[in-house]
Amino acid sequence: MSSLAAASLDIAERRALERFVGLLRRRFAENLDAVWLYGPRVRGQPPRDESELQLLVLLRHSSRNDRVTALELLWQAALAERATESYLSIRISDRATPERGRAMDEFIAREVEPGGIALFGRPAPATPS
Repeated sequence: MSSLAAASLDIAERRALERFVGLLRRRFAENLDAVWLYGPRVRGQPPRDESELQLLVLLRHSSRNDRVTALELLWQAALAERATESYLSIRISDRATPERGRAMDEFIAREVEPGGIALFGRPAPATPS
């Protein structure tokens, strides 16, 4: 697993991510399982035109309103820290059903954990139902 220090981020992006995690923690409290940063820039690759910061927000249960709220919080954090030139990609999900749990575990193992950075929590595998 990578560390945030090795990621290719500027100071505004780092502050925006910290602010975003704080906003998520206040808004979702116990419903927030994990926030991960992943993708090429986390592995230290320099930013290129339209290279994005990829985020995974894992909630215990999520609704369409929760997903909209998380997107709004991300934009709020980016605006506050003047990171609006950054390309931020966010995936908001949960493990509310066994099928979603398996799909999310596969996605995390394949895309997130190799080089990913846990900004909050650590998504444990879904428990069998």
